[in-house]
Amino acid sequence: MTSVKQFRIAEPATADEPGRGRFVFTDAYSVFDWGRMPD
Repeated sequence: MTSVKQFRIAEPATADEPGRGRFVFTDAYSVFDWGRMPD
């Protein structure tokens, strides 16, 4: 993934439930989410 965030699945989706997840943000930055910028 070229993003500066990760998505972690806490509970997978099923046919009856949408599931649960969370974003984990890093200290990196990006422009328009096109990927991590160089240092």
